[in-house]
Amino acid sequence: MPPFPFEPPFGDAPDDETSAKKIAPLKPATGRCLCGKVRFEIDFPAFWAWHDHTKASRRAHGAAYATYVGVWKKRFRLLKGEALIARFEDKTNGSVRNFCSACGTPLYYERARSKHMINIPRALFESRTGRQPIYHIGIEELQEWAYTGEPLVPLKGFPGVVWNRSSKKRRVDDDPFAVMSGRKNKRSGGEGTQTEEPGTTSPIGRGRRAKRGG
Repeated sequence: MPPFPFEPPFGDAPDDETSAKKIAPLKPATGRCLCGKVRFEIDFPAFWAWHDHTKASRRAHGAAYATYVGVWKKRFRLLKGEALIARFEDKTNGSVRNFCSACGTPLYYERARSKHMINIPRALFESRTGRQPIYHIGIEELQEWAYTGEPLVPLKGFPGVVWNRSSKKRRVDDDPFAVMSGRKNKRSGGEGTQTEEPGTTSPIGRGRRAKRGG
C-alpha cells in the first residue's frame, strides 16, 4: 500500500515548550470503548483526521469505512483498562490494531511506517478533538453500497427509518420493508390479490364458464 499523502512526518512535531508559551494548554479530549472499561485521553487538538476506505479498516470495523483521528503517541494516555487491551499484528504490513477484550471495540492502531503516531476511531471520543476529517484515504476502494449523501425520505409506517427513494426502477425483493408494509401486494396486482399457480383456474373463472355452458 502506498504511504498516506498526508502521513506524518509532513511537518515536525510541535515543540511543547514553545506552544506552552504561546497558548495555555486546553482540556484533553477523552474517549472510551463501548463497555467503558477502557478509557483514554489525548492532548487537544489532535494532529489530523481522515476517512479510511481501505479494506483492512473496513474489515477491522465491520463498516463501510472508518474515521480516524491521528495524534502523536506522546500526547496519548491510557486512563483505565490497559490490561484489557488485546493486540493484533498484521503480518502483511506490520501495523498493529488494539481492541478491548471485554466488548470488542477497536481502540487504536499503529502503522509500521509511523510508530510515533497513534490512530484512534473518531467515534470513540466524547468531545471535540480539534480536527475535522477533511481527508480521504483509499477513496478508490469506496464500496458501491456505502451511503454517500443521497437525499433520504421517511419510510411510511416505520418511525425512525429513512430510505433512498431512487428514481431508478428497483426489484421488490430488494426492499424487505415492502413485504411488511403490503407494498409488494400492491405492485403485483393490488391489495389482497392472489397469484395462482400455473395450470390452475380460479373459482371465479370456473363459475363463468359453467354459466356459459349451462
